[in-house]
Amino acid sequence: MLVRCYPDVFLDVGAGVGNVLAQVALTTKVRTCIGIEVRRDLVSLGRRCMQQLRKQYPRLSKVLLKQVDVRDVSMSRHSPICEATIVFANIFLFEEDAKLIVSRELSAMPEARVIVLTSLFCTRHRSSCSEPYCKSWKLDHQLEVQCSWKATPHPIYIYRKKL
Repeated sequence: MLVRCYPDVFLDVGAGVGNVLAQVALTTKVRTCIGIEVRRDLVSLGRRCMQQLRKQYPRLSKVLLKQVDVRDVSMSRHSPICEATIVFANIFLFEEDAKLIVSRELSAMPEARVIVLTSLFCTRHRSSCSEPYCKSWKLDHQLEVQCSWKATPHPIYIYRKKL
């Protein structure tokens, strides 16, 4: 078995202004934090904030925030997105066609080994499921977490790549 000799690449799908990216960049040893967000205004605001804080917090230089619609890019083939080893996808507000595309692309991500989702792709997720996502990923566990967008805890689903 090959031993990973380089730090992880973190990908945030639906990154907004990049709050999660900043937290990961500041508190972990990831090599790069990549965020993709469909809304141009949020990406612009996030980039400005990161730029203003880079001198004070040099680790923010690891953050790359891109304005991308997941329906228009092949995440599994588009560098540097395809290099992600850890993926966070806050997709519960995504349209169904976008969720299907994200599911398909995450199944084909060559380096990904952990995925954290705010919604299930397959509500009947089990080993016998024939969906590409279910063939590639195993639900490791579910947590209830506090979120900034609602008062009550929200479930997150942590998946690990099947060997």
